[in-house]
Amino acid sequence: IFVKNLETTVTEDELKDVFIQFVIDGDREKMLIAEHYERGFAFVDLGSQEAVAQAVSASRLEGIKCGEKKLTVEPSKKPVRVSGLRAMSDRRGPGGKGGKGGPGGKGGKGGGKGGGK
Repeated sequence: IFVKNLETTVTEDELKDVFIQFVIDGDREKMLIAEHYERGFAFVDLGSQEAVAQAVSASRLEGIKCGEKKLTVEPSKKPVRVSGLRAMSDRRGPGGKGGKGGPGGKGGKGGGKGGGK
């Protein structure tokens, strides 16, 4: 699922506490999270389509809160592979937040042909 409107101070454990109720066998260790907390969103693998449907439905009906914020929960538009979630989480490492900004774009060079004399 795609979860947005997260507080930037949320932790992985807090997010797992919120979504464990939807995991079919209740196993926290099977739940994978690729977080982008500093940007206010995360991808959470709940392990089954049934769990995804329950989480999305609960979000739309009662709302799901984490901290002081009501979360927006949607199915991921693209299937999220377990290996991809693990790689995203592993890249961050412990306490790794933020990243390097890319080089800025190059502006247009202007000009064009013709002088219109």
